[in-house]
Amino acid sequence: QEFNKLIYDYRVVIFLLFCLTAQIISWRMWLRLQNGKVARRIIHIAFIIFNLGWFFTVGTLYYGGNLTDFTWLWVGRPSVSWQVVYIFAVLPAAVVSSIIWRICGKIKKKKQGSAFNEKRRSFLKAAGGTAGALAILGTCGYGVIRQSLPPNVKRHSLEIKDLPSALDGFTIAHITDLHLGLWASQAELNQALRLVASLKPDLVAFTGDQVDRSADNAKLYHRPLEHLKQVPHGVWGVLGNHDHYTGAPLQVARYLTEGGLTTLVDRQVNLPDLPLRLIGLDDQG
Repeated sequence: QEFNKLIYDYRVVIFLLFCLTAQIISWRMWLRLQNGKVARRIIHIAFIIFNLGWFFTVGTLYYGGNLTDFTWLWVGRPSVSWQVVYIFAVLPAAVVSSIIWRICGKIKKKKQGSAFNEKRRSFLKAAGGTAGALAILGTCGYGVIRQSLPPNVKRHSLEIKDLPSALDGFTIAHITDLHLGLWASQAELNQALRLVASLKPDLVAFTGDQVDRSADNAKLYHRPLEHLKQVPHGVWGVLGNHDHYTGAPLQVARYLTEGGLTTLVDRQVNLPDLPLRLIGLDDQG
């Protein structure tokens, strides 16, 4: 356990250093692309505010603290979103824009005094910045819109050779990564499980990351899980890495099991009256 904690500590440090490096690189690149004082000041202020929020959030959660709903809404959620957008959108856009800027600079040096080349350089520079901005807005916009929509149901039919007749037509509802307490509320969970119940599955499987931030969020499953009481062969699940990030994964498993979601932590069960075995492996991520 001490060794695992040591490895986990190193991973946290490496992760934070990676995020900080990504921020500094993209921050410097965007500054080089901005000529106006106002734009540069806005970038400085945004960089400071969001990164302070990010390190406050990670530090609080890592050292066993918990964020109030107000703090999470106004500090934690924006700073986490900022990091995700920066790493997957701003940093690539900043790299592309910087490459275009350097190419245009070399073109200018080769053909000094040409008004046409100067205009082309300005155009390409503006185009690179615009493309980066559109990539950021598009990514964020898609995430915001998709998050607010009802869950999708995707149906898959599996053909398995020599499948026992008792399992012919057997239906499993697979639910994963709800992250209750981070991106999802109890009302959204209730909506999702009511939809699952309407599908009348034979078995329901949750495959990790049921909660975020706090093990107590697992208690919020109790009332919505009442929708699944009539599932013939039960509601089962395993833990994910974010369930471990709460600092109390076994407590998460206990709360979920008490609510009707039997959580398998490195164990297996044979379903009665069915030639089917469920195996649940732990995931410490």
